[in-house]
Formats: sequence, structure tokens, C-alpha cells
Amino acid sequence: MTDTELLARFYGDESALDKSDKFLRQYILNEGWKDKGQMKSYKDPKVEGFKDYIDAEDEARDQEYDRFEYAMNFRYEDPNAATITSHARNALAEETLRR
Repeated sequence: MTDTELLARFYGDESALDKSDKFLRQYILNEGWKDKGQMKSYKDPKVEGFKDYIDAEDEARDQEYDRFEYAMNFRYEDPNAATITSHARNALAEETLRR
């Protein structure tokens, strides 16, 4: 079976379809999800600026991830890593609910 036959079987008569179903049918037939190379030659300054913005944002996020990973991987090499920080608890203080 060809794609057209399968779509005709699934969707039925094209004249009975609403606008969104017609769009979806054409999208599938024309393989709209594939890059046809037409947009590569198209230059829009707004799109190009947006791509630069996204690239800068991705770079900043990558740097943030790298800092976190570095801190996580080298946390035991911290000079204060052998020290356990503790906080005194005053069990007799009035602000505690424990009696």
C-alpha cells in the first residue's frame, strides 16, 4: 500500500475533513518534518539574531553545568572537606516545640 492509499483509508474522503485534518494529511504526504534545504539559503536577520541569543544562552547553561560538575567531582578535595559542620541545638529554649 502506498502512503496515499493508507491516508485515504485512515482519513476517508478528503472533502469531509476539517482544516486541521487536511493540514495533517498534507504534512504527512509532503513529509513536512524533514528539512528540505530550502531554509538554509533563507536569511532573516531576526532569526539569525535569535539563533545567536539561543547559542549564548546554551553556552551560559553549559558553563553553569560545568561549574556544578566540577564542584561535585572535586568536593572531597576541598580543604574543609574533613570537617563536619554541626550546629548546637538548645533543647530548653522557649521557641522549640519539643518538650
